[in-house]
Amino acid sequence: MCISNNLLRNFADLVRCPSAVLLGNPPVRRKGGETPTSHHVLNYSLTGLTPIRDDSESRTEVTVGDGDSYQLEGDDTNRNDYDPMMLDEIASASRTIIRTNGFIGVTKRFAPPQVAKATLNETFAEKFPNIHLTYSKLRSIKRDLWLLAKECGVDEYTLAHTFVYFERIVCKGLISKYNRKIVAGVAFLVAVKLNDYKKPVIVKVLECAEEQFRISRRELLSFELPLCSALQFDLFPPAHHVEPHLRKIMFGVF
Repeated sequence: MCISNNLLRNFADLVRCPSAVLLGNPPVRRKGGETPTSHHVLNYSLTGLTPIRDDSESRTEVTVGDGDSYQLEGDDTNRNDYDPMMLDEIASASRTIIRTNGFIGVTKRFAPPQVAKATLNETFAEKFPNIHLTYSKLRSIKRDLWLLAKECGVDEYTLAHTFVYFERIVCKGLISKYNRKIVAGVAFLVAVKLNDYKKPVIVKVLECAEEQFRISRRELLSFELPLCSALQFDLFPPAHHVEPHLRKIMFGVF
């Protein structure tokens, strides 16, 4: 993808590390076990950030050609590597589906809510060690996004786009419980804009997101380009990425 030199001149530092734009390193535990609980303790600068990932992973680089453009290249996690069902496989593994003519039944082993939650989080952490977010937090942020979409009058298809954006960032290892809300809010804002909603709806989205996630409008707007850059500007997911999320949204399962 080529982007005009004038457009990206002021974002040169950002482009040098496009996958490292989502709020920097995970918080460092201080002496005595104290850990920051607010996302405001993180560095929100657009420069000097590093992704929450192993050093062994390849990084996206920028090649500056002889012309008036920047060329973004890299082998980052892209649409061919994303599986919309991958993160929810652990929940479906504990269920048994019984199919007969004209009847489908689902059985699930009973466990107290707290025990089931802890088991799912532990299984999720073992299966996805590079993801710095628990399974319960992932489901919680999806419910918050669903409530936000309902309040703003945004359709289910746009919400499914948001889930694709958010999960792709999650799979990169760039999200933790400290920055999940701002990333989710920005993903929803970008999805709304790309699905041709008019200004009144966008303004309402900003207002509702401020109240829902307790994030300022200025922060939401300032992280639109970083999120798009982390997604390699691949903002129109194919149907087979969107449809699984859409089905879950329609049935209220997410």
